[in-house]
Amino acid sequence: MNRAPSATTIARRMSIRRDDLSKSETVTVVAIEGAVLLLVEAGEAIADFQAMIRKKSLADLDNSWRETKWG
Repeated sequence: MNRAPSATTIARRMSIRRDDLSKSETVTVVAIEGAVLLLVEAGEAIADFQAMIRKKSLADLDNSWRETKWG
């Protein structure tokens, strides 16, 4: 019987580029994303925020924050 992955393992897999995951890890991430759509939205918001920080584009931060459910 397979054990469910830990929360830490899931978080790590969801934060890694898909190209860097094994086939079974990718299947797990896709299943989780399909079941918990809010995780997909949160991941996209985090990726956008990281891109803004890398580009030092703080002007985009205010607009991005307003577009989220949390803003």
